[in-house]
Amino acid sequence: MRNITPLVAPRSIAVIGASANPTKSGGVLFDNLLKGNFQGPLYPINRTAKEIMGKTAYPTLADVPEKVDLVYIVLPQQHVEDAVNQCVPAGARAACIITAGFSEAGPKGRGDEERLREIADTSGLLLAGP
Repeated sequence: MRNITPLVAPRSIAVIGASANPTKSGGVLFDNLLKGNFQGPLYPINRTAKEIMGKTAYPTLADVPEKVDLVYIVLPQQHVEDAVNQCVPAGARAACIITAGFSEAGPKGRGDEERLREIADTSGLLLAGP
């Protein structure tokens, strides 16, 4: 049985697609994590922002100064595979994908979802979603 601790009780979290805009999905999620008093390090990942909601933002997961347990991926569907591929070399233990457009969207989405599953199976990354 796989250890799901990084998914359900992470010590550190990164949000790829974090946004300073509280109406965007990445902004809502990041704000909720801040307001939920998560006690560990919380890293917003955004290619253009320097800071999000008072936290230093990083352009990629590789730029974060430590390995993170859990990575939330809140991006358009066409960018998710790249984000999952960032998780593996960065040493992330789990990723949670919060994005539509995969198997529920038809054959292409099913193929895209299968590729994510293959990446997770090959690397050992614990994957929740899409």
